[in-house]
Amino acid sequence: QRDYLYNLFNTMRLPIISFSFPEYYIKEFNKKALSEIREFTGIDNLIIKSDTIGKRLAELIPSINLRNEEIYIEQMNKTKSSVCHKRIGMEKKGRKVYYDIIYHPFIGINEEITEVLIVGVDVTDEVEKEKQMENILKLKDDFLYFITHEFKTPLTVINAAVQTLEHIYSKEIPDKARVLIGKIKQNSFRQLRLVNNLLEIARINSGFIKLKQRNVDIVFLTKSITESVAIYAQQKGVGIVFVSKFPERIIGLDDEKFERILLNLLSNAIKFTPAGRKVSVEVFSKLHNNKRMVCIKVKDQGIGIPKVKQSLIFDQFGQVDSMLTNQAEGSGIGLYLVKLLVNSIGGDITLDSELGKGSVFTLMIPARKVKEDTKEPEYKHISDSRLVQSLAIEFSDIYI
Repeated sequence: QRDYLYNLFNTMRLPIISFSFPEYYIKEFNKKALSEIREFTGIDNLIIKSDTIGKRLAELIPSINLRNEEIYIEQMNKTKSSVCHKRIGMEKKGRKVYYDIIYHPFIGINEEITEVLIVGVDVTDEVEKEKQMENILKLKDDFLYFITHEFKTPLTVINAAVQTLEHIYSKEIPDKARVLIGKIKQNSFRQLRLVNNLLEIARINSGFIKLKQRNVDIVFLTKSITESVAIYAQQKGVGIVFVSKFPERIIGLDDEKFERILLNLLSNAIKFTPAGRKVSVEVFSKLHNNKRMVCIKVKDQGIGIPKVKQSLIFDQFGQVDSMLTNQAEGSGIGLYLVKLLVNSIGGDITLDSELGKGSVFTLMIPARKVKEDTKEPEYKHISDSRLVQSLAIEFSDIYI
C-alpha cells in the first residue's frame, strides 16, 4: 500500500519528502521535491537522489527556517494526526517564497510514529497578494485620514463663526436669519460628526488608537450620559428610563471612548423610536465567556431591524435601509465605529432585534480595575464641556 502511495505521490505536483522519526533523516521523496531541492540549493541538476538520502533537510537547504518546528512535531506526536505549519518564509533563487508545511505521521503496529511525510504547498502568490492588499488598504486609510483632516479645519472655522454670531449678535439677528443659522449649525455638526468618525476609524485601523483608562463608577457615568440626552428625547416625544441593578460599580475604563459608544447607541435609539414610546438603559452584571462583565443594555421601541440585515449592522456603511434617511439621516458608519471602539476597550456588543418591535444593544465591558498613579481616583467626574459638544455633534442628524 505504501509503495502504491509513493508511486502516486511521484506524479503529484507538490514536493513530498519522507523522514525517519524521530531522527528526521530523509528516506524518500518524489520528483517534485528533488526539483525543489535543486532550485533552493542553486546547483540544479548536479544534486541526485543519493546525495540527499540520510541527510537532514536543513543540511541541503540552509535558508530554510522551520520556526517553532518542535511545537508542531510535538502536536503531531500527541494527536497522531496531520498538522500544518503555515507561512514558512525562505530564500529561493534570490526571491522570498512562502510555503505551508504539512506534517503527516505514519503509525506503526505499536501505535508509534515510524516516519513522517512532509508536504510543501507553495503559497507565495497568495501571501504576496495579501501584502499588496494590505498596502492598498494602508494607502486608502492614509488618504482618507488626510482628506478628512483637511475637511475638519474649515468646519471648525464655520462652527466658530456661527457660535460668534449667536453669542455676540444674538439680539440683532432676525428670526428668519436665526432659522438659517440653525440649519448651518446643524449641518456643520453633522459634517463634523462624519469627519470625526472617519478620523477615529482611520486611527483605529492604523493602530494609532490610545487608551486612557482610569477607574470610574460605571453606574454614575452611564446615568450622567443618559440624563444628558433627555432634552433631545423629550423634544422628540420619546421617554428615557435609566435602571441599575447596583448603586455603584468601579471598573477600569476609557471614559471618553465609552461616552462616544453610549451616545451613538442612544442617538440611534432615539432617532428611530416614534413619539409616545420610550428608550431604556439598564446596567447589570453577568458572566460572558467565563469572565465577569458589566453590561449596559440600550433598548428602544423603534422600527427594529430585519433578521437578514442584522449581520450587516456593524459593517462599514452598513445602514439597514436607505429609506430611513427621510426620518433620520446618517452615513452608516456609526455602529461600525462603535464596534471598533468596543473592541479597543476589550469589550463586546450584541444585537437583538425584531422588525416593528424595537432593538436591544447590549454592551459588555470587563469588570476589572486598573492601576492608577493617584491614590484617590476621581471616578465621579465627567467633563461637562466635552459632553455638551459631543451631544451637539452626535444628535445633529435627528430632525426635530
